[in-house]
Order: sequence, then structure tokens, then C-alpha cells
Amino acid sequence: MSRLRNASMAMTRVVRVSLTLACLASASLTTACRTPAAEQQPAGETATAQPADASTSPQATSTAPAVLMLERGPCYGRCPVYAVALFADGSVHFDGRQHTQSLGIHKGAVPANDVAALTRRFQTEFSNIKDSLYVHEAPGCGQFMTDGPSIFLSFRDGTHTRTVRLDTGCTGAPPIIRQLAVAVDSIARTPTWVVGPGGNR
Repeated sequence: MSRLRNASMAMTRVVRVSLTLACLASASLTTACRTPAAEQQPAGETATAQPADASTSPQATSTAPAVLMLERGPCYGRCPVYAVALFADGSVHFDGRQHTQSLGIHKGAVPANDVAALTRRFQTEFSNIKDSLYVHEAPGCGQFMTDGPSIFLSFRDGTHTRTVRLDTGCTGAPPIIRQLAVAVDSIARTPTWVVGPGGNR
């Protein structure tokens, strides 16, 4: 029963995150896209993220939905909590939620060729990830270590979008999930918002 309950809770969280990422990945950004900070907190933590100001939320230059999306969740510490979406034309949407230099919704741009190259990598490597859930007691989790943040990684290939959740305490999960998440951060230049100017050097 415990395993079924944990799996059900994990799937519910995936659905919530998928909706949040889909909103962040749309052509316009509003505060309605943001998951309430309290929902992102592990038990015992207090939310401190500040909501974005809707009057200053940037509008995307792209009219197509994002192709790559990443969300990093909280831990029992000061792990950066944020979501980022990459568009085929190089547009970037960033939503800083907790423990990031820039809080709220921000917009940037990177070379479209870099996004295209990463998209090609996802087409081969992301599709080879066997499961969509690597959480405590899931078959592919392996030994589980508590207190680590979660990673939600989404890839849109045509009209199909797949989201994979990794609880980083799962020692048996495929390393490629973390590697692809790092690649999204690198191409999107998220350290610029997470740690401040110069963070991506």
C-alpha cells in the first residue's frame, strides 16, 4: 500500500509540474503559470519565494511552444528552485522560485543552433530512458537517499511531450537524466539568474 500511495503521489506531482511547465512553455508568460510555492516545499519547510509581478512579466518572441523544459525542486536546504523553458528560436523563459538570485519570471535568448543541437541529442538519448518515474520505491530507483531535490525534465518532439521525474536520491536512476538536465541549464544559461551575472562563465 505504501508503494502504491507513493507512486500515486509522485504521478500527481508529475501532472501538476507538467501543467506548470506547459504554461511556462507557452507563447506568453503570466503569474498564473507559477506553481504555488507551498506546493513545492518538502515537509517542514517554509515557502519564501516571491510572486512575479504580472505587470512586468515578459512576452515571448516565439509563437510555438517550448521544446525543452526543466524544473528543479526544493531540498532540505538552500537548493535553487526554478523552472526554465527553451524554444526552438532560442527564446528562454526562466521562473525563479526560491534561493535564486533572480526571483519571478524572466526572459532571455540564446543561439537557436545551440537549442537545435540539444534537441537532436534529446531525440536519441531522452527517448532511451526506460521509465518516467524515478522516485522512492519505484522499480528503477535503486537505493534511496533522502533530502535531495527533484528534477522534472520535459521534451516536446512534434506534438508529443514526455516528462521524466527524477528524485536525485535514487542511486539507481540512469545518469543521463542528470546529464541532460545539466545540458539544458548550460544552453539556457540559467546560472545567470540562479547565481547572478557571470554565473555562466
